[in-house]
Amino acid sequence: MYIAPITFLNGKNFNKLKQVAFTGIDYQKGKKDFDEINKDFDEVYDRFTKTDFTSTTFEAVKEQSKIANDLEQLSMRYKILDEFLNDGVNLKANVGEKITEFLRAQSLLSSDCGFNKIIGHDDIKTKLNKEFAIDKILKSQVAENVEVPNSILFFGPTGCGKTYFATALAEQTLSNVSLIDATNALNEEDVFDEILKLAQKSKDNFDKTGKRTMIVLNESDFVLYKESPIENKFIDFVKDCSDKYKCTMFLSTNNPLDISDKILSKELTPLRVPLPNPDEKSIFMYLKQKIHKINSSVSIPKIMSYINDDKTRCYSFSSLNNLLEMAAKEDPKLGEEVILNILKSQGNSLSIRTASLNVFKDAVKILC
Repeated sequence: MYIAPITFLNGKNFNKLKQVAFTGIDYQKGKKDFDEINKDFDEVYDRFTKTDFTSTTFEAVKEQSKIANDLEQLSMRYKILDEFLNDGVNLKANVGEKITEFLRAQSLLSSDCGFNKIIGHDDIKTKLNKEFAIDKILKSQVAENVEVPNSILFFGPTGCGKTYFATALAEQTLSNVSLIDATNALNEEDVFDEILKLAQKSKDNFDKTGKRTMIVLNESDFVLYKESPIENKFIDFVKDCSDKYKCTMFLSTNNPLDISDKILSKELTPLRVPLPNPDEKSIFMYLKQKIHKINSSVSIPKIMSYINDDKTRCYSFSSLNNLLEMAAKEDPKLGEEVILNILKSQGNSLSIRTASLNVFKDAVKILC
């Protein structure tokens, strides 16, 4: 839970914060928006002065948390409006209202939606929320001539959640999500036909609701390789799909270097997102979340101790999920010894292959 910074627990500092956003800003250009945010600050500050921050009762802590969250969102609204005004873009009407609505909708995403469902990768989530969700998707709603990327590449070792992450980003931008698995198609032409079908659906939906669509193409290297039968047609489509169809292609792959260089050019695919295998902290959080839902007596540190002892093994979220599925078949209660025995006997087969890790490292060097 986000805890109120101690600097907020002082009226003098709070008032100073209220004035920061007016420094160096073209106040007249955004006066209405700043007035609205300032009005909200006054309302929060009134609640702030009436709240006992020394109390630990349930109601007091609940109100303290609410004030902290409101302050965080107000500060973000100031920051975003500040950046938009300083960018010199031609802003549309009701900018402050749209920023507020977007941030509030993000904050209300459920635990299994958007970045809330992604364990770890905090730096990547922060970067993408800023550079794509805010600077592109939100800005396209409040400013003229904002170019939303036509294509984004997601790549990483096998089983590290690239498609899952791409879907989460789409949800984080409050967009619709469509998924295509290239491995399930009979041929490349069928995949391209499906892309066009979903793109037209995106355009129709945007005209009705104003919401964009993110089309996630899983295992995209299967159909977008160099000299693929659809390579040139896809290039013609993707070069203006964001503007024409109001959609962005999310290209997910384990083998990004197999995709056509033309498609991965910075003009067509400006954002390349490498997703590494989960680190120790992320693995701990994942196992605790999954195992303790069924058996809270299992010692996660004990399981982590075994995992960390063998440095030759490297796990993905997918392989960890396979581990728990195997354990559940032997013991639906996910007993600790069962999990450890499977790790000892099946650990090598569950580990990410060295070849996949090397492909990822090479791709990072070349593409990033």
